[in-house]
Amino acid sequence: MSKSSVKIVATADAHLDPKCTRYGSRANARRADFRKGFLKTVDFAIEKKADIFLVAGDLFDGMRPSNGTHAWVMHQFKRLSDAGVNSFVIGGNHDTPRGISTGVSPLRSHGNSGIIHFFENPTDIEAIHLKCNGKEVTIVGVGYNPLLQGDEDPLNIEIPTPSADINILMLHYPIAGFQGFAGEVPLIEVQRIPSGFDLTIAGHYHAAQQKRVGTRHIIIPGSTERVTFNEEEDEKSFVYIEVDGSKIDIVQIPVEARPMRTESIEVKPDDQINQVVEEMLKQDLDPSTILRILVTGVATPEGLAAYDRQFLIRKGDEKVFKTLIEERDLHIKQPEAFEIVGYLDPYEELAAYFDSMIEAAESEEKKSLVQEAKTLCLSQIGGRE
Repeated sequence: MSKSSVKIVATADAHLDPKCTRYGSRANARRADFRKGFLKTVDFAIEKKADIFLVAGDLFDGMRPSNGTHAWVMHQFKRLSDAGVNSFVIGGNHDTPRGISTGVSPLRSHGNSGIIHFFENPTDIEAIHLKCNGKEVTIVGVGYNPLLQGDEDPLNIEIPTPSADINILMLHYPIAGFQGFAGEVPLIEVQRIPSGFDLTIAGHYHAAQQKRVGTRHIIIPGSTERVTFNEEEDEKSFVYIEVDGSKIDIVQIPVEARPMRTESIEVKPDDQINQVVEEMLKQDLDPSTILRILVTGVATPEGLAAYDRQFLIRKGDEKVFKTLIEERDLHIKQPEAFEIVGYLDPYEELAAYFDSMIEAAESEEKKSLVQEAKTLCLSQIGGRE
């Protein structure tokens, strides 16, 4: 690429400041993982002397990131600004308010700082024009709209017509034909993406993907840290793009993310659950891993009573970064039902008992004695004719 090329770093779904409620004393260390991923994108943009830095939604994991997180993010955007990098951000489904009761986006204060441009309104779409290395660049941001229903088209809005040398569209929605979990977020059909945009940068899906449709490059940078166990096998990354005339180079830049691993254990009624899990924990495990143990199968009430999940979590935490245990599809063996034999008449039962003794008597004398005992006993419980 020539010196006149436009350099772009695109990222999404940093999910900074997650709650980490199950991580206990290791919650802050887990939150630091997410900062490391985003920091890698910032450092890379500064090192490459990028012209443009794009964040396609869900910079924050929730609506109320801590003051410390806000200050840290502001510092990173200030570093980019001081290095001459223009930053543009849209909101995602995690950091966009769903109504008046949830207040304003946590991104607004960063947009108001003048250090970045925040595309806040997902229905009144604006286009930002800038000049980079002699090239006219237009950036249009369409953030997440929480008021849309699942079957509505997020692009059923007026989008400025692209007319610059380089035209970029930012979205935070799942796009049909790409892989990922959409949830209840409206889906965008590829053909609904306006023609004329050279680059479409889309957040929401956490797995990095890209496709070329005609002259349009549709790019999903993916998240920079593993957020759920569905991402165990995903390589985390962001995207570096160089545009030089009609030539567009797109490179996935890998980011080292914390490993996640799932182990499924099926127990049987005779098993001691603690013993089975402890045996699994004896295998070689990467100490940096988040280990999820899924306990399935059938356990007895007695076996479940002896099961000590917190003890096992402590044992696991001695070997890995964090152990999480879930009882999915673990069923309790019900006691066998008693056979219902119907109503028992005590008079008839006692009479039958004596009859069996009379039949077994070895002599007539014994039979006579048992018969007398039978008559006496039956008379005491309300004899019958």
